[in-house]
Amino acid sequence: MNGTLYDALGVHHDASFDEIKKVYRKMAVEHHPDKGGDEAKFKQIGEAYSTLSNPQKRHEYDMELNAPRFDQMFNEDVFANGFMGSFFRPNKPPQQKTQIVKTVQLSMKEAYTGCKKIVEVECSNVCDCSVECKECHGVGTVNKMKVAQMGQNRIMQTFTETCGMCKGAKVNVTNNDCSACNNTRKQNKTVRVTLNIPERSFSDIKSVMKHPTRSNLDIIINVKINFMSGYSRQNNDLLYTKEIALVDAILGNVFSIPHPSGEEIVIDYTEKSDVIKTGTIVSVHNKGLRQNSDLLVRFVVLFPEKRALNASMQDTFLSVRENLNKIITPL
Repeated sequence: MNGTLYDALGVHHDASFDEIKKVYRKMAVEHHPDKGGDEAKFKQIGEAYSTLSNPQKRHEYDMELNAPRFDQMFNEDVFANGFMGSFFRPNKPPQQKTQIVKTVQLSMKEAYTGCKKIVEVECSNVCDCSVECKECHGVGTVNKMKVAQMGQNRIMQTFTETCGMCKGAKVNVTNNDCSACNNTRKQNKTVRVTLNIPERSFSDIKSVMKHPTRSNLDIIINVKINFMSGYSRQNNDLLYTKEIALVDAILGNVFSIPHPSGEEIVIDYTEKSDVIKTGTIVSVHNKGLRQNSDLLVRFVVLFPEKRALNASMQDTFLSVRENLNKIITPL
């Protein structure tokens, strides 16, 4: 490949990732072999993008690119003067992204109607009593290179060591007695971010947003839905389990179902002729997780554990049983 990887894409050495990505996409379309482009050029820009789009690979490539050429570094004058080593510090490496992960709990009502959630995020910032070390650019270490003559060969070795200016602290102190941070050189600050939850958001949500003051920090918010008692999800429908007494299963009743919208769903079973069995389902349209999905009310009939009846109650139930036997056909 002639020239540098930056030359292959036609971008400056300090180009951002977004710039590199934009240029690559344009050139990839232009030089794609299926569109009559140059296959060699297409492969060349692909290799360049593969390296420059990866922060670690790009940093290593920049180190190699900025290292002095072998024929420039070594000559007889250097060694005649007793020089046994040379050191260099490459360009500042790209900032590595860090993350803060928060979990937000939503009630079913908040998920159904939509809401705004204020999320407080604590993060550590460099205190005003310190500034980023200019020697290591806030990394805490510096890359150096040592060269030496070994017989007829000249050897170049790169290595990393603790920054001599900040001693690995990553900052240089401007105030040796700071009460704001108790000389820790860091301050914990609370940042508030707003999360907009659209209505009927019943899928787990993962929101990634930029920190409002720190460009190398992402805030990741995981949203979890707390379902109301009796509720579960069935595809895009809401399933509610309604427990009822045996007498209501036989005679029918008016049942009230709490809905996450805040309203009460009323199911009138007094005018129906069928007996409610365990597993009977009544569907209420457009009250599910999505538009046009349903609320499914599944009945479970509860039977008494003991026959604790006095003589009068027993006579009444025997009479009821006799009448029911006349109208209910056994299975």
